[in-house]
Amino acid sequence: LKLMDQNPEAAIDHYSQAVVLDPADDVAFRKRGHCYLKMQQYLYAIADLTRSDELLSGLPETYVLRGNAYLKSGQLKEANADFEKAIKELMATNPQAIKSHLGRPASTEQRDVVDNSYTYLYMMTFANAEDEAAYQVDPTHLKFVESANHLWKKVVVYDSSAID
Repeated sequence: LKLMDQNPEAAIDHYSQAVVLDPADDVAFRKRGHCYLKMQQYLYAIADLTRSDELLSGLPETYVLRGNAYLKSGQLKEANADFEKAIKELMATNPQAIKSHLGRPASTEQRDVVDNSYTYLYMMTFANAEDEAAYQVDPTHLKFVESANHLWKKVVVYDSSAID
């Protein structure tokens, strides 16, 4: 990512050459899309990230990057869809959780005891504390956090143990 950070135009040229040499290189499309995103060229970013997803579907990183491009270009419905895909992929690839749930605030009656201030709820159940600890250092989890943490204003974690 150093070339991308220091000189995104040069990085785009580099990844463009890679795409010419191998039009099926999903990594080159994803990285060039990331460069376009950094340069605020959102339509180019969306096009490259979509092509990357067509070549290798199911990577949360691609969904987060494209979701960010959609968000910054004002396409909120598409941004939400990609962010949800990213979280669902994390859920599908998480070997530690025995149960997962992704949700939005319910459209229930407004009451003082109901908190609807969040956008998404991602709830996971682990069989034991060891599995939860393993999740904290799981490469899939860490990569997701690294690629998406700039999108969060606030994260709240409630750890609990069952009452027997």
